[in-house]
Amino acid sequence: MSDFFDDENLVSQEDNKSSEEKKIIPKKKLLPKLIAGFLCVAILVGGLFAVIKFIPEKEDEDNTSSAFKTIEALKLDEDKVKFLSVTNENGTFSFSKITDNDTAKWILEGINADLLSDDKISSVVNSATSIDAIRKITEKTEEQCGINTSKIYAEIVSEDSSVEKIIFGDQSPDNSGCYLKLSGSNEIYLVEDSVKTAFEFDSLFFAAADMIPAVSSEGLDGYFTDGKLSKFDSLTVTGKNYATPLVFVPNTDKSFSEYIPYKITSPEDHYADNMDSILAVFADGISAGGAYSYDTTASEIAKFGLNSPDLKLTVKLGTKSFTNSFKLQDDGNYAGISSNGKFIYKVSNSSISEIANGDATKYYSSNICLFSIDKLDSFVITAEGKSYDFGIKKIEDEDSKDPYEITYEGKSIDCSSFQSLYQYVVSLSCFDFTTGDTDKSNTVTLTFKFKDGDIITVDFEKFNDTKYQYSMNGKPIGKVQSSKINKLVKYTKKLANGEKITELN
Repeated sequence: MSDFFDDENLVSQEDNKSSEEKKIIPKKKLLPKLIAGFLCVAILVGGLFAVIKFIPEKEDEDNTSSAFKTIEALKLDEDKVKFLSVTNENGTFSFSKITDNDTAKWILEGINADLLSDDKISSVVNSATSIDAIRKITEKTEEQCGINTSKIYAEIVSEDSSVEKIIFGDQSPDNSGCYLKLSGSNEIYLVEDSVKTAFEFDSLFFAAADMIPAVSSEGLDGYFTDGKLSKFDSLTVTGKNYATPLVFVPNTDKSFSEYIPYKITSPEDHYADNMDSILAVFADGISAGGAYSYDTTASEIAKFGLNSPDLKLTVKLGTKSFTNSFKLQDDGNYAGISSNGKFIYKVSNSSISEIANGDATKYYSSNICLFSIDKLDSFVITAEGKSYDFGIKKIEDEDSKDPYEITYEGKSIDCSSFQSLYQYVVSLSCFDFTTGDTDKSNTVTLTFKFKDGDIITVDFEKFNDTKYQYSMNGKPIGKVQSSKINKLVKYTKKLANGEKITELN
């Protein structure tokens, strides 16, 4: 316990002393302590004053009562503005208001209104008629703020012919904003950088070029589903990686056209796959990041190298055809032009590079035997000098546990086991589309006999220890892993011997 509280206790406990003594005791002991307390407080206050005194004040070059408060620097009635002129490092841009079907509309003079984005023009007009400031500047001159040497300014003319001029100055030393002055006022303001950047544009900023459009269904209803292109008569890809045109056409082979709707006729005959991204160029359109040019004349097309494109896609729909061409530019984007568009577009590399940098083999179907059991009358596997002919008959009885009756050499074969084997056959895929000389003495042949009389043969000829080369109806196509074919032969023998087999994958 402190001495101070001890003294208080002492006073309270000595009631038997005279009142005079009671008065004397605390005065003698408390007075020095009170004086010491006051001195401590004084020292603390003095120290605090010294600390405050010697901490430098934050330098505020624009110390005003309005600091850090939003100030309305300019507010005009946009409906009463009829003309806006903006000058920046890219030139002078004049915007005027016109009436279209009793509706007021802003245009950028010198450019076809059909090519312009109304929203982008409106955003500039709005930026010019409503400006908020961070604070007023009271301790700098126009020269110190760079107002006198401004390269960015705007003039606004209202219907009453009054003119307001907005002049942008330099960046503030602390990069908190830039300076701005209005011609009708002596005030200089500090405004956010976004106020100034709204006036730093070029004419291409206003291009309505955010998308290379999809093909329209007008007059072409038979090629569209729910308003979207879903089929075509031919689709051709040429360009840097497609010296020999890659040509897609509908698959007319009724045996499995429902599984693979298109085939390739050039540079080689193949069934087609992975072509959704190519069709999407016409079915969905392509996102664009603006335009490189409003001009689509031959000279301008040549300027961007589009007369010799890196990629050219052409789709034919009846008597009509549509083309999109692309050329890689120095900025890493593609310039694009479309027979269905209005500009030389700017397309990001990622939007088109997959097609541009691919090759024909990317679109070859790796599937080999996509034939439905329902369409077959029999399925024959020939290997090691023996043919295994499996008869297939669909069972119409809904109560039957099996959908098919499978026979081999007059005997019934377990349907589930046959389905497992056939599913394995359907799963066979090509991994290499090169061809070469083979050992024809070591061949496994699959013969698909269809109910309508068609016959398709698929031959697997030994290429080396790890690969078989396969051909369809005598045409060599590509390579399959040897282990896949060896497994097929092994389980074919088991099935023919009456053994049950489960799923092989």
